[in-house]
Amino acid sequence: MRFRDRVALNVSPLLLRLVLGATFIWAGLGKVTTQIEVSGQDAAILASYGVVTPPAPPAPPAQGAPQTPLPTPTEQPPQEPTSAPPDKPAPDQGTGDGSSGGLAMGPSPYRIVLIQGGSPRQFTAADFPTPVRVKAVHAITLIVHKAGDPNRYNEKTGKQLQPIWPASMSGGSWPIVLAWLATITEIIGGVVILLGLFTRLAALGLTGTMIAAIWLTQIGPAIQAGSARLGFLPAYDAFDISNWMPFFWQFALLAMAGSVLLSGPGALSLDRFVFAPSRPPTDEDTDDDDD
Repeated sequence: MRFRDRVALNVSPLLLRLVLGATFIWAGLGKVTTQIEVSGQDAAILASYGVVTPPAPPAPPAQGAPQTPLPTPTEQPPQEPTSAPPDKPAPDQGTGDGSSGGLAMGPSPYRIVLIQGGSPRQFTAADFPTPVRVKAVHAITLIVHKAGDPNRYNEKTGKQLQPIWPASMSGGSWPIVLAWLATITEIIGGVVILLGLFTRLAALGLTGTMIAAIWLTQIGPAIQAGSARLGFLPAYDAFDISNWMPFFWQFALLAMAGSVLLSGPGALSLDRFVFAPSRPPTDEDTDDDDD
């Protein structure tokens, strides 16, 4: 094999690994270390998963009317002596609420204590009048939840949107688990593919992550809205760079991860140093060197 062919076969996988590793480490750490603002219905969805807590409502005003002050002894009116038959006691001069004496008493202050049942509380957009901040990883939580929600409607047409993700994996704790799984795959996969250790396994995980990302954020929503071009592409203008850039960036990362998965890490990797057995050059290699 000629020298330039050897360089191409060994350096090309290294360049792919460098770009993939740096990109996925950056993307994964960004989801963990940065925060985004959510409000309204998105905040209510995350509250149902226990990610955020709604702001405490204002304290209710004090209940009950103020008490009438007791009269002083000098202000107490004289009472007429009453006579009763020997066999009958004097009538009770109390107010009927357990107090004695002939004094009129106002109602005493009281509190209302609400005891909630064991069922989880249902949050609404009204519970979040102001935005709240959450880790960026929970943007994936929202995407997974909405992708499998059968009760979503197109805001423009009012048409019900068909789920593009299994409903069984869009409820319970699945959205949070999948969001963190994708983030951890990006970080760990980026590190090991950068080092060239277990490269094909890391490339397989990153390839699956990018397939899911493209489906959930680009192709799936386009099909779901019924406006896909060629049956699967988002309906962006042909040269709308701001909208097409995320799609092509995701597709490029998918192609690069797939290339490393198929071609391997190359000679400049820990995989080749740790796992590849040494072997003498074959006759075919010798003939190529002579060329």
